[in-house]
Amino acid sequence: MKRFFLLILGLLIVAFLFLSSEPDKIFQVVSEAEMPLLACALASFFPILFIRALRWHALLGGKVSYPRLFGFLCIGNLANNVLPSKLGALVKTVLVKKEGISGGESIGSVFLDNIIELSFLGFSSAFVAVIIGSDSFLNEGILIGLFLFVLVILAFRFDFLVRLMRKIRRFRDFEGKYIKKGVEDFKRYNKKTLLSKPLVLWAFVLTAASWASFGAVNLMIVNSLGYGIDIWYVFLASTFPVLVGVLTLLPGGLGTQDASMAGIFVMAGLPTEIAVSAALLSRVAWSGWSILSGLVSLSMLNLNLKNEAKGVIRGVSS
Repeated sequence: MKRFFLLILGLLIVAFLFLSSEPDKIFQVVSEAEMPLLACALASFFPILFIRALRWHALLGGKVSYPRLFGFLCIGNLANNVLPSKLGALVKTVLVKKEGISGGESIGSVFLDNIIELSFLGFSSAFVAVIIGSDSFLNEGILIGLFLFVLVILAFRFDFLVRLMRKIRRFRDFEGKYIKKGVEDFKRYNKKTLLSKPLVLWAFVLTAASWASFGAVNLMIVNSLGYGIDIWYVFLASTFPVLVGVLTLLPGGLGTQDASMAGIFVMAGLPTEIAVSAALLSRVAWSGWSILSGLVSLSMLNLNLKNEAKGVIRGVSS
């Protein structure tokens, strides 16, 4: 029961969000939605998984076939949506290790993949928040240029970010137990190729494409409900809530991510029932595709999530 406490907590938060926003109005909003556009929006989330798999494939130097790695990514996403504490990353590590990749390199690739994504989410959310507060087109242009400049610098000085994180005590303790050997092996085995600056920059480009695509999904969802919204608010609603969800360690950011997204939509001027409906529909796309693709991948690769989770526990305890 303890294993599913966070999952139950997340579901309760979603239920509270739904019930506190007049369910009748939400059902009416969804029933009156432009269904072809809404269906297109929900379906458009799936290709985002291909972009994320392409990034991980690049960071691994193509040592694992792309179709198989795509399956591992989907299984990891499934684990993230049903298991607490972001265990999907460790599940992906175990799966890659079974392909003959060293344990250190497996950990290193997943670690680098996650750090690139989280750092992009943090910087982009901060810049978009500043842009929203700007009322000048010229200022927006300057800020966008500054964001792109910082993104390039971040890619070319990625090692600085890793060193900075090591100064944080909690991260240092975690790294010493699980990550340090992976980072060292990752650098040793892939110094010339995988940690090359062009590759890290390419990883950031794919990350930007991934989250821009998620923003497009949410924009289509809002439009299908008969409302327009400023594109900057859409991007902020697509990125910042994910960071909130990661910090809570709830499975898939369940509840907290949805409430944060709805709150940003309300800030953008959407009625509460539209904001909550859009956030819940975005959740359907996010968790629906993650769980469905994960289950299909488990079946096609003849794997069992329970067994892989046990492998993670054995790996951590050893």
